[in-house]
Amino acid sequence: PTHSKVGSLMGAALPFSSVQLVTSEVLSKTMSWNLTDHISEDEITLGIGVLGMPGSTAYGGLTGVLRPNEGETLFVSAAAGAVGSLVGQMAKAKYNCTVVGSCGGAAKNELVK
Repeated sequence: PTHSKVGSLMGAALPFSSVQLVTSEVLSKTMSWNLTDHISEDEITLGIGVLGMPGSTAYGGLTGVLRPNEGETLFVSAAAGAVGSLVGQMAKAKYNCTVVGSCGGAAKNELVK
């Protein structure tokens, strides 16, 4: 188990939840890591944006799996989401693709335009 002080910045394999009370017992039953020496509280949100999981998923899926040809038309489902919005931008910038995206609702449609 990882030993950390109260207030440490932590990462762990835990179920999704808006708020969690994580006890030492919970941490002893899962994989966890202390991030305190590696990232500040001000920088922690970078992991949920273009430099984190959404960005690496979008880039890996686009360049390593899909590999579109220059100028192709690309359809992106959930184009207003964290990953889909980045896929669309990357496809336009890197491959000069025409991007068609789907999303749910007027507000998301405005975001995707």
